[in-house]
Amino acid sequence: LLGMFLTQMMSAAAFSVIAPYYPSVAEDKGLSGETIGLVFSCYPLAAWATSPLIGLIATKFGRKRTFIAGALLVGVVTTAFALLPLFGYGMFTFLSLLQRLLQGVGGAAIGGASFAIIASGYKERMEFMLGIQQTMTSLGMMLGPLIGTGLYYIGGFSFMFIALGCNFLAFIVYACWVLPQDKPYIKADAVVKIQQLMKNFGVMSVGLILIIAFMNLAALAPVFTEHLKKNYSIEEASAGFFFTIPSLSYACVVFIIGRIPQSVSRIKIMILGLYVMLLAMILAGPWTTIGIPRSLAIVVIALILLGIGLALSILPAMPIMVKKAQEDMPYHNSEHISDAVTGLTLFCLYSGQILGPPLSGFFSDKIGFENASVLIGSVSLIYAFIFTFTSRSLRPTIMQTLETPLYQEMVSAKKSELVINEEF
Repeated sequence: LLGMFLTQMMSAAAFSVIAPYYPSVAEDKGLSGETIGLVFSCYPLAAWATSPLIGLIATKFGRKRTFIAGALLVGVVTTAFALLPLFGYGMFTFLSLLQRLLQGVGGAAIGGASFAIIASGYKERMEFMLGIQQTMTSLGMMLGPLIGTGLYYIGGFSFMFIALGCNFLAFIVYACWVLPQDKPYIKADAVVKIQQLMKNFGVMSVGLILIIAFMNLAALAPVFTEHLKKNYSIEEASAGFFFTIPSLSYACVVFIIGRIPQSVSRIKIMILGLYVMLLAMILAGPWTTIGIPRSLAIVVIALILLGIGLALSILPAMPIMVKKAQEDMPYHNSEHISDAVTGLTLFCLYSGQILGPPLSGFFSDKIGFENASVLIGSVSLIYAFIFTFTSRSLRPTIMQTLETPLYQEMVSAKKSELVINEEF
Protein backbone atom coordinates (compact mmCIF):
# COMPACT_ATOMS: atom_id res chain seq x y z
CA LEU A 1 0.00 0.00 0.00
CA LEU A 2 2.90 2.37 0.56
CA GLY A 3 3.61 2.48 -3.17
CA MET A 4 -0.05 3.19 -3.91
CA PHE A 5 -0.32 5.93 -1.30
CA LEU A 6 2.94 7.61 -2.38
CA THR A 7 1.85 7.56 -6.03
CA GLN A 8 -1.49 9.08 -5.07
CA MET A 9 0.28 11.76 -3.04
CA MET A 10 2.44 12.67 -6.04
CA SER A 11 -0.64 12.75 -8.27
CA ALA A 12 -2.26 15.27 -5.92
CA ALA A 13 0.95 17.32 -5.92
CA ALA A 14 0.93 17.32 -9.74
CA PHE A 15 -2.66 18.57 -9.61
CA SER A 16 -1.95 21.46 -7.23
CA VAL A 17 1.53 22.54 -8.35
CA ILE A 18 0.30 24.66 -11.26
CA ALA A 19 -1.82 26.98 -9.10
CA PRO A 20 0.87 29.55 -8.13
CA TYR A 21 2.79 29.66 -11.43
CA TYR A 22 0.58 28.77 -14.39
CA PRO A 23 -1.62 31.93 -14.30
CA SER A 24 1.31 34.34 -14.81
CA VAL A 25 2.68 32.28 -17.75
CA ALA A 26 -0.82 32.07 -19.24
CA GLU A 27 -1.36 35.82 -18.90
CA ASP A 28 1.92 36.44 -20.71
CA LYS A 29 0.56 34.32 -23.57
CA GLY A 30 -2.62 36.44 -23.69
CA LEU A 31 -5.13 34.16 -21.95
CA SER A 32 -8.02 35.87 -20.17
CA GLY A 33 -9.00 35.19 -16.58
CA GLU A 34 -12.05 33.24 -17.77
CA THR A 35 -9.91 30.98 -19.95
CA ILE A 36 -7.43 30.37 -17.13
CA GLY A 37 -10.35 29.45 -14.88
CA LEU A 38 -11.59 27.05 -17.54
CA VAL A 39 -8.16 25.37 -17.65
CA PHE A 40 -8.30 24.81 -13.90
CA SER A 41 -11.86 23.43 -14.05
CA CYS A 42 -10.96 20.89 -16.75
CA TYR A 43 -9.44 18.51 -14.19
CA PRO A 44 -12.56 17.95 -12.04
CA LEU A 45 -14.81 17.98 -15.11
CA ALA A 46 -12.79 15.25 -16.81
CA ALA A 47 -12.58 13.23 -13.59
CA TRP A 48 -16.33 13.61 -13.05
CA ALA A 49 -17.14 12.46 -16.59
CA THR A 50 -14.73 9.52 -16.37
CA SER A 51 -15.57 8.31 -12.86
CA PRO A 52 -18.67 6.24 -13.81
CA LEU A 53 -16.47 4.22 -16.18
CA ILE A 54 -13.64 3.53 -13.73
CA GLY A 55 -15.43 0.68 -12.01
CA LEU A 56 -16.16 -1.03 -15.33
CA ILE A 57 -12.57 -0.57 -16.51
CA ALA A 58 -11.19 -1.95 -13.24
CA THR A 59 -13.48 -4.98 -13.49
CA LYS A 60 -12.54 -5.73 -17.10
CA PHE A 61 -8.81 -4.99 -17.03
CA GLY A 62 -7.86 -5.22 -13.35
CA ARG A 63 -7.35 -2.67 -10.61
CA LYS A 64 -3.56 -2.68 -10.72
CA ARG A 65 -3.53 -2.11 -14.49
CA THR A 66 -6.07 0.69 -14.13
CA PHE A 67 -4.00 2.32 -11.38
CA ILE A 68 -0.72 2.09 -13.31
CA ALA A 69 -2.31 3.34 -16.56
CA GLY A 70 -3.78 6.36 -14.77
CA ALA A 71 -0.47 7.09 -13.04
CA LEU A 72 1.46 6.89 -16.33
CA LEU A 73 -1.01 9.29 -17.94
CA VAL A 74 -0.64 11.82 -15.10
CA GLY A 75 3.17 11.48 -15.10
CA VAL A 76 3.55 11.99 -18.85
CA VAL A 77 1.11 14.90 -18.98
CA THR A 78 2.72 16.60 -15.97
CA THR A 79 6.11 16.41 -17.69
CA ALA A 80 4.57 17.73 -20.92
CA PHE A 81 3.51 20.94 -19.14
CA ALA A 82 7.18 21.95 -19.40
CA LEU A 83 6.72 22.41 -23.16
CA LEU A 84 3.89 24.94 -22.93
CA PRO A 85 6.08 28.10 -22.91
CA LEU A 86 7.40 27.10 -26.36
CA PHE A 87 4.03 27.71 -28.04
CA GLY A 88 2.01 30.76 -28.98
CA TYR A 89 -1.47 31.74 -27.80
CA GLY A 90 -3.56 29.29 -29.84
CA MET A 91 -1.52 26.11 -29.32
CA PHE A 92 -0.75 27.11 -25.72
CA THR A 93 -4.47 27.34 -24.96
CA PHE A 94 -5.33 24.07 -26.73
CA LEU A 95 -2.56 22.10 -25.06
CA SER A 96 -3.35 23.57 -21.63
CA LEU A 97 -6.96 22.45 -21.89
CA LEU A 98 -6.05 19.03 -23.32
CA GLN A 99 -3.35 18.29 -20.76
CA ARG A 100 -5.56 19.31 -17.85
CA LEU A 101 -8.35 17.08 -19.18
CA LEU A 102 -5.96 14.15 -19.46
CA GLN A 103 -4.71 14.82 -15.93
CA GLY A 104 -8.30 14.55 -14.73
CA VAL A 105 -8.80 11.23 -16.51
CA GLY A 106 -5.57 9.86 -15.02
CA GLY A 107 -6.41 11.19 -11.56
CA ALA A 108 -9.83 9.50 -11.67
CA ALA A 109 -8.21 6.19 -12.64
CA ILE A 110 -5.69 6.44 -9.77
CA GLY A 111 -8.31 7.37 -7.20
CA GLY A 112 -10.85 4.83 -8.42
CA ALA A 113 -8.43 1.91 -8.54
CA SER A 114 -7.04 2.70 -5.09
CA PHE A 115 -10.56 2.95 -3.65
CA ALA A 116 -11.37 -0.47 -5.13
CA ILE A 117 -8.15 -2.06 -3.86
CA ILE A 118 -8.89 -0.84 -0.33
CA ALA A 119 -12.58 -1.82 -0.47
CA SER A 120 -11.67 -5.32 -1.57
CA GLY A 121 -8.56 -6.08 0.48
CA TYR A 122 -9.26 -4.23 3.74
CA LYS A 123 -12.97 -4.68 4.40
CA GLU A 124 -12.62 -4.73 8.18
CA ARG A 125 -10.35 -1.65 8.26
CA MET A 126 -11.83 0.21 5.31
CA GLU A 127 -12.55 3.43 7.20
CA PHE A 128 -9.01 3.65 8.54
CA MET A 129 -7.33 2.80 5.21
CA LEU A 130 -9.53 5.25 3.30
CA GLY A 131 -8.62 7.87 5.87
CA ILE A 132 -4.91 7.30 5.27
CA GLN A 133 -5.50 7.47 1.52
CA GLN A 134 -7.33 10.78 1.80
CA THR A 135 -4.68 12.11 4.20
CA MET A 136 -1.92 11.31 1.69
CA THR A 137 -3.96 13.02 -1.02
CA SER A 138 -4.37 16.11 1.16
CA LEU A 139 -0.66 16.05 1.96
CA GLY A 140 0.09 15.99 -1.77
CA MET A 141 -2.22 18.96 -2.32
CA MET A 142 -0.31 20.90 0.33
CA LEU A 143 3.16 19.82 -0.79
CA GLY A 144 2.56 20.54 -4.49
CA PRO A 145 2.95 24.34 -4.26
CA LEU A 146 5.80 24.01 -1.73
CA ILE A 147 7.77 21.58 -3.91
CA GLY A 148 6.95 23.70 -6.94
CA THR A 149 8.33 26.80 -5.24
CA GLY A 150 11.71 25.18 -4.63
CA LEU A 151 11.93 23.73 -8.14
CA TYR A 152 10.78 27.01 -9.69
CA TYR A 153 13.53 28.99 -7.97
CA ILE A 154 16.11 26.41 -9.06
CA GLY A 155 15.27 26.22 -12.75
CA GLY A 156 12.05 28.04 -13.63
CA PHE A 157 8.64 26.95 -14.94
CA SER A 158 9.74 24.19 -17.35
CA PHE A 159 12.32 22.69 -14.99
CA MET A 160 9.67 22.49 -12.26
CA PHE A 161 7.41 20.25 -14.34
CA ILE A 162 10.25 18.13 -15.76
CA ALA A 163 11.62 17.42 -12.29
CA LEU A 164 8.19 16.73 -10.78
CA GLY A 165 7.10 14.56 -13.72
CA CYS A 166 10.27 12.47 -13.72
CA ASN A 167 10.06 11.90 -9.96
CA PHE A 168 6.42 10.92 -10.36
CA LEU A 169 7.31 8.38 -13.03
CA ALA A 170 9.94 6.93 -10.67
CA PHE A 171 7.22 6.40 -8.04
CA ILE A 172 5.20 4.52 -10.67
CA VAL A 173 8.08 2.07 -11.18
CA TYR A 174 8.10 1.45 -7.42
CA ALA A 175 4.31 0.99 -7.40
CA CYS A 176 4.51 -1.56 -10.23
CA TRP A 177 6.98 -3.54 -8.17
CA VAL A 178 5.18 -3.50 -4.80
CA LEU A 179 1.48 -3.56 -5.76
CA PRO A 180 0.07 -7.10 -5.61
CA GLN A 181 -1.39 -8.75 -8.68
CA ASP A 182 -5.14 -8.58 -9.15
CA LYS A 183 -7.26 -11.36 -7.75
CA PRO A 184 -8.67 -13.74 -10.38
CA TYR A 185 -12.16 -12.27 -10.17
CA ILE A 186 -12.14 -10.49 -13.53
CA LYS A 187 -14.92 -11.44 -15.93
CA ALA A 188 -15.29 -9.47 -19.14
CA ASP A 189 -19.11 -9.52 -19.04
CA ALA A 190 -19.75 -9.85 -15.30
CA VAL A 191 -19.99 -6.20 -14.31
CA VAL A 192 -22.15 -4.14 -11.98
CA LYS A 193 -23.08 -0.88 -13.68
CA ILE A 194 -23.14 2.39 -11.79
CA GLN A 195 -26.71 2.94 -13.00
CA GLN A 196 -27.78 -0.05 -10.91
CA LEU A 197 -26.35 1.59 -7.80
CA MET A 198 -27.93 4.94 -8.61
CA LYS A 199 -31.34 3.23 -8.52
CA ASN A 200 -30.59 1.91 -5.02
CA PHE A 201 -32.19 4.38 -2.62
CA GLY A 202 -30.00 3.45 0.35
CA VAL A 203 -26.73 3.71 -1.59
CA MET A 204 -27.62 7.06 -3.17
CA SER A 205 -28.82 8.53 0.13
CA VAL A 206 -25.22 8.11 1.37
CA GLY A 207 -23.82 9.30 -1.96
CA LEU A 208 -25.63 12.61 -1.49
CA ILE A 209 -23.67 13.14 1.73
CA LEU A 210 -20.45 12.88 -0.28
CA ILE A 211 -21.74 15.47 -2.76
CA ILE A 212 -22.77 17.91 0.00
CA ALA A 213 -19.54 17.46 1.97
CA PHE A 214 -17.24 18.17 -0.97
CA MET A 215 -19.51 20.98 -2.17
CA ASN A 216 -18.99 22.75 1.17
CA LEU A 217 -15.23 22.30 0.99
CA ALA A 218 -14.95 23.37 -2.66
CA ALA A 219 -17.16 26.41 -2.09
CA LEU A 220 -14.27 28.23 -0.41
CA ALA A 221 -11.89 27.92 -3.37
CA PRO A 222 -12.90 30.88 -5.57
CA VAL A 223 -13.88 33.45 -2.91
CA PHE A 224 -12.13 32.74 0.38
CA THR A 225 -8.78 34.33 -0.52
CA GLU A 226 -10.50 37.59 -1.47
CA HIS A 227 -12.55 37.44 1.73
CA LEU A 228 -9.38 37.13 3.84
CA LYS A 229 -7.70 39.95 1.94
CA LYS A 230 -10.67 42.30 2.18
CA ASN A 231 -11.67 41.74 5.79
CA TYR A 232 -8.47 40.62 7.51
CA SER A 233 -5.71 42.14 5.34
CA ILE A 234 -4.26 38.68 4.57
CA GLU A 235 -2.18 38.77 1.40
CA GLU A 236 -2.44 36.08 -1.26
CA ALA A 237 0.98 34.66 -0.39
CA SER A 238 -0.21 33.94 3.16
CA ALA A 239 -3.74 32.86 2.27
CA GLY A 240 -2.50 29.47 1.12
CA PHE A 241 -1.74 28.57 4.74
CA PHE A 242 -5.40 28.85 5.67
CA PHE A 243 -6.37 26.35 2.94
CA THR A 244 -4.15 23.73 4.61
CA ILE A 245 -5.98 23.93 7.95
CA PRO A 246 -8.96 21.68 6.96
CA SER A 247 -6.51 19.07 5.66
CA LEU A 248 -4.64 19.04 8.97
CA SER A 249 -7.77 18.68 11.12
CA TYR A 250 -9.09 16.07 8.68
CA ALA A 251 -5.91 14.01 9.10
CA CYS A 252 -6.22 14.13 12.89
CA VAL A 253 -9.83 12.91 12.85
CA VAL A 254 -8.91 10.03 10.51
CA PHE A 255 -6.97 8.28 13.26
CA ILE A 256 -9.70 8.97 15.82
CA ILE A 257 -12.47 7.48 13.66
CA GLY A 258 -10.35 4.41 13.01
CA ARG A 259 -10.40 3.69 16.75
CA ILE A 260 -14.14 4.19 17.30
CA PRO A 261 -15.77 0.79 18.00
CA GLN A 262 -17.99 -0.59 15.24
CA SER A 263 -20.83 -0.70 17.76
CA VAL A 264 -21.06 3.09 17.43
CA SER A 265 -23.53 3.95 14.67
CA ARG A 266 -21.73 5.18 11.55
CA ILE A 267 -24.99 6.73 10.38
CA LYS A 268 -25.05 8.96 13.46
CA ILE A 269 -21.41 9.87 12.86
CA MET A 270 -22.23 11.02 9.29
CA ILE A 271 -25.19 13.07 10.54
CA LEU A 272 -22.95 14.67 13.18
CA GLY A 273 -20.50 15.52 10.39
CA LEU A 274 -23.23 17.38 8.48
CA TYR A 275 -24.03 19.48 11.56
CA VAL A 276 -20.35 20.24 12.15
CA MET A 277 -19.98 21.43 8.54
CA LEU A 278 -23.00 23.71 8.99
CA LEU A 279 -21.34 25.26 12.04
CA ALA A 280 -18.10 25.64 10.09
CA MET A 281 -19.83 27.52 7.27
CA ILE A 282 -21.59 29.81 9.77
CA LEU A 283 -18.24 30.70 11.38
CA ALA A 284 -16.30 30.97 8.09
CA GLY A 285 -17.44 34.59 7.57
CA PRO A 286 -18.29 34.67 10.37
CA TRP A 287 -22.05 35.32 10.09
CA THR A 288 -22.24 38.64 11.93
CA THR A 289 -26.01 38.85 11.35
CA ILE A 290 -26.58 36.69 14.44
CA GLY A 291 -24.08 38.61 16.54
CA ILE A 292 -20.88 36.61 16.00
CA PRO A 293 -17.94 39.04 16.19
CA ARG A 294 -15.65 39.34 13.18
CA SER A 295 -12.42 37.65 14.20
CA LEU A 296 -9.64 35.84 12.38
CA ALA A 297 -9.47 33.34 15.25
CA ILE A 298 -13.09 32.39 14.62
CA VAL A 299 -12.29 31.87 10.93
CA VAL A 300 -9.45 29.52 11.88
CA ILE A 301 -11.84 27.58 14.14
CA ALA A 302 -14.27 27.36 11.21
CA LEU A 303 -11.60 25.83 8.98
CA ILE A 304 -10.67 23.31 11.69
CA LEU A 305 -14.33 22.36 12.05
CA LEU A 306 -14.69 22.05 8.27
CA GLY A 307 -11.96 19.39 8.16
CA ILE A 308 -13.52 17.58 11.13
CA GLY A 309 -17.00 17.65 9.58
CA LEU A 310 -15.65 16.43 6.26
CA ALA A 311 -13.93 13.45 7.89
CA LEU A 312 -16.98 12.52 9.98
CA SER A 313 -19.22 12.70 6.92
CA ILE A 314 -17.24 10.88 4.26
CA LEU A 315 -15.07 8.25 5.97
CA PRO A 316 -17.99 5.98 7.00
CA ALA A 317 -19.76 6.54 3.67
CA MET A 318 -18.02 4.14 1.30
CA PRO A 319 -18.05 1.13 3.67
CA ILE A 320 -21.79 1.67 4.17
CA MET A 321 -22.38 1.99 0.42
CA VAL A 322 -20.47 -1.24 -0.27
CA LYS A 323 -22.30 -3.14 2.47
CA LYS A 324 -25.73 -1.90 1.37
CA ALA A 325 -25.07 -2.77 -2.28
CA GLN A 326 -23.84 -6.25 -1.35
CA GLU A 327 -26.93 -6.83 0.80
CA ASP A 328 -29.30 -5.76 -1.98
CA MET A 329 -27.41 -7.58 -4.78
CA PRO A 330 -26.15 -10.78 -3.11
CA TYR A 331 -26.13 -12.68 -6.40
CA HIS A 332 -23.39 -10.42 -7.81
CA ASN A 333 -19.68 -10.90 -7.18
CA SER A 334 -18.71 -8.71 -4.20
CA GLU A 335 -15.54 -7.62 -6.02
CA HIS A 336 -17.59 -6.29 -8.94
CA ILE A 337 -19.85 -4.44 -6.50
CA SER A 338 -16.79 -2.83 -4.88
CA ASP A 339 -15.59 -1.65 -8.31
CA ALA A 340 -18.99 -0.13 -9.10
CA VAL A 341 -19.24 1.60 -5.70
CA THR A 342 -15.78 3.05 -6.38
CA GLY A 343 -17.03 4.66 -9.58
CA LEU A 344 -20.11 6.05 -7.83
CA THR A 345 -17.99 7.40 -4.96
CA LEU A 346 -15.75 9.30 -7.36
CA PHE A 347 -18.79 10.55 -9.28
CA CYS A 348 -20.28 12.00 -6.08
CA LEU A 349 -16.94 13.42 -4.94
CA TYR A 350 -16.29 15.29 -8.18
CA SER A 351 -19.94 16.38 -8.44
CA GLY A 352 -19.51 18.24 -5.17
CA GLN A 353 -16.22 19.76 -6.32
CA ILE A 354 -17.88 21.01 -9.50
CA LEU A 355 -21.00 22.40 -7.77
CA GLY A 356 -19.25 24.25 -4.92
CA PRO A 357 -17.20 26.95 -6.72
CA PRO A 358 -19.90 28.31 -9.09
CA LEU A 359 -22.52 28.34 -6.33
CA SER A 360 -20.28 30.21 -3.90
CA GLY A 361 -19.13 32.60 -6.62
CA PHE A 362 -22.69 33.38 -7.72
CA PHE A 363 -24.17 33.86 -4.24
CA SER A 364 -21.13 35.79 -2.96
CA ASP A 365 -21.67 38.34 -5.75
CA LYS A 366 -25.37 38.60 -4.91
CA ILE A 367 -25.51 38.48 -1.10
CA GLY A 368 -21.88 38.57 0.10
CA PHE A 369 -19.52 35.84 1.29
CA GLU A 370 -20.89 35.59 4.83
CA ASN A 371 -24.48 34.99 3.73
CA ALA A 372 -23.42 32.79 0.81
CA SER A 373 -21.42 30.44 3.06
CA VAL A 374 -24.37 30.11 5.43
CA LEU A 375 -26.73 29.44 2.53
CA ILE A 376 -24.50 26.69 1.17
CA GLY A 377 -23.97 25.30 4.67
CA SER A 378 -27.73 25.17 5.22
CA VAL A 379 -27.88 22.37 2.64
CA SER A 380 -26.06 20.23 5.23
CA LEU A 381 -28.70 21.09 7.83
CA ILE A 382 -31.61 20.27 5.52
CA TYR A 383 -30.12 16.98 4.42
CA ALA A 384 -29.18 16.02 7.99
CA PHE A 385 -32.91 16.16 8.84
CA ILE A 386 -33.82 14.19 5.71
CA PHE A 387 -31.12 11.57 6.17
CA THR A 388 -32.15 11.00 9.79
CA PHE A 389 -35.36 9.45 8.46
CA THR A 390 -34.22 7.99 5.13
CA SER A 391 -31.26 6.21 6.78
CA ARG A 392 -33.72 3.65 8.13
CA SER A 393 -33.35 1.87 4.79
CA LEU A 394 -29.67 1.25 5.65
CA ARG A 395 -30.39 -0.66 8.82
CA PRO A 396 -30.10 -4.46 8.54
CA THR A 397 -33.84 -5.19 8.83
CA ILE A 398 -33.72 -8.26 6.56
CA MET A 399 -30.71 -10.10 7.98
CA GLN A 400 -32.85 -12.94 9.32
CA THR A 401 -34.35 -13.38 5.86
CA LEU A 402 -30.84 -13.54 4.38
CA GLU A 403 -30.02 -16.49 6.62
CA THR A 404 -32.97 -18.70 5.62
CA PRO A 405 -32.24 -21.80 3.50
CA LEU A 406 -34.83 -20.80 0.89
CA TYR A 407 -33.20 -17.41 0.34
CA GLN A 408 -29.71 -18.93 0.14
CA GLU A 409 -31.03 -21.43 -2.43
CA MET A 410 -32.43 -18.54 -4.51
CA VAL A 411 -29.08 -16.73 -4.35
CA SER A 412 -27.17 -19.83 -5.41
CA ALA A 413 -29.49 -20.34 -8.34
CA LYS A 414 -29.07 -16.73 -9.44
CA LYS A 415 -25.27 -16.98 -9.19
CA SER A 416 -25.31 -20.17 -11.29
CA GLU A 417 -27.39 -18.39 -13.90
CA LEU A 418 -24.86 -15.53 -14.04
CA VAL A 419 -21.95 -17.93 -14.39
CA ILE A 420 -23.65 -19.75 -17.27
CA ASN A 421 -24.33 -16.45 -19.04
CA GLU A 422 -20.68 -15.40 -18.61
CA GLU A 423 -19.42 -18.65 -20.12
CA PHE A 424 -21.61 -18.28 -23.19
